[in-house]
Amino acid sequence: MMHRTHLVFALLVALIILPFIQDKLLFTVLFFAATILPDIDSATSFITKKTNKIDPAPDLSISKHRGIFHSMTFCLALSLPFLFFIPSIALPIFFGYTLHLMLDSFTIDGVRFWWPSKKSSQGPVRTGSIMENVLFIIVIFICIILILPLKILSKLF
Repeated sequence: MMHRTHLVFALLVALIILPFIQDKLLFTVLFFAATILPDIDSATSFITKKTNKIDPAPDLSISKHRGIFHSMTFCLALSLPFLFFIPSIALPIFFGYTLHLMLDSFTIDGVRFWWPSKKSSQGPVRTGSIMENVLFIIVIFICIILILPLKILSKLF
């Protein structure tokens, strides 16, 4: 899926779970960053294009797009050290990264959740297709519906 779809789904999840999070700013920043992080293995991804403006892209030749970086194997390898040394950042990284993988598992290309296993999870959505755009718009409307009552309540109290 496109980065904007990942981010709007992240917004939806954040709107639902943020009331239960103590450090909302830290959680939000890390959650959104982790949501787009798996696409670092794609030369055409949002995150790679932004980093290329600062510095040449890192050599990620160990993985093709949707390889190791699009797996729970990497997600756990990334999240677990934080759990032991800086626990407050482990959860948003794990949730954001996992959300990205879950969304990509609904695409035709799918993901291999437990790399290096060859078994993949795939769905009917083609990246950048009308179906993805419709999902994007629907999630935006749901986010607006969730945000509006908060704005109205804040004016009342």
